[in-house]
Amino acid sequence: MADIHEESMPSPRTYDIMLMDVTSTVLKGLVSSQLGIQYLSIAGPDRVNQRTFSGVLYGSNFRPLLSLPITHKKITREVIFLLDTGAPSSYICEEAFGCFEIDAIPQSTRFLLCGQFTIFHLSPSGLHFKDVNVLGASALSQLGAKVSMDYELRKFEVTFNI
Repeated sequence: MADIHEESMPSPRTYDIMLMDVTSTVLKGLVSSQLGIQYLSIAGPDRVNQRTFSGVLYGSNFRPLLSLPITHKKITREVIFLLDTGAPSSYICEEAFGCFEIDAIPQSTRFLLCGQFTIFHLSPSGLHFKDVNVLGASALSQLGAKVSMDYELRKFEVTFNI
């Protein structure tokens, strides 16, 4: 019998999610306000060492969104992610990539998240989540994530056990 955890990863370019309710404008406005952290702002040093993060369940679809400090070449920014356990890979949109002073935006690169190098792919421009950053299952597994949802309060918490 095959181990369900041993399946090969699908190509990051084939994943799509219908996100009509989450856009860059929503992340910069309402979601940043609800999280109390400005989207793509410089992250403080206290956030880099943090391992537990709070997020919000946004909108009528209860989208789990949270801000995480990620680092590339000594630049650390607050990036708001959709936590998506159904996404095999993690993605960063072109706008977020641009904040890290990367000359030519690659299809994928490594960012430092909670002290671990994690691979992020460019959010595909031709699909339905081009403006959104997605934290997928491979990163959640790598970082030993434990997630607790509170639908009544429309909040959640994730702890990375690394």
